[in-house]
Amino acid sequence: MDRKTRCWAVVALFLAAGWGAADAAPRYRMSLDVDYAAGTYSGEVAIDYANGADIAQTEVFFRLYGNADALYGAASIVVTSADVGGQSVSPSLYADDTVVFVPLPSPLAPGDATEIVLRFEGSAARLGPTGFATDSEYGLLTRSDRMLPLTAFYPILAPYTSEGWA
Repeated sequence: MDRKTRCWAVVALFLAAGWGAADAAPRYRMSLDVDYAAGTYSGEVAIDYANGADIAQTEVFFRLYGNADALYGAASIVVTSADVGGQSVSPSLYADDTVVFVPLPSPLAPGDATEIVLRFEGSAARLGPTGFATDSEYGLLTRSDRMLPLTAFYPILAPYTSEGWA
């Protein structure tokens, strides 16, 4: 049976590492299309981001944990496009494609906010015949004939600390 499902999620992160107050925490809105049989997905995440730092920011970093081979094996996440404040920007990848750099069209002053929209697609790693993860697959973004756990499948905003982007 070939099943595709559209999912919507609203995620609010409050007092997460690097965020001082609930009103400064990023808020995520996400739509997701999932093809369970193929173990693939595509979606869009809109993040309401407020600069909680004491300096203007010219870029924002997101983590793509699904690209960490040591944790997720052959899983993958690709950012296909990015907009900041309604303006298209060109993201760049770093650290073995586990970090995506999103330039801001203009510096974001302390306390100012913007909306960052990332479109992405990905695939889960296929589990072996036993249905269990191998030593090179932690099992959080994997698939078998009967399951498709999607953990850390989307671009996750990195925290900004007194030392910079973590």
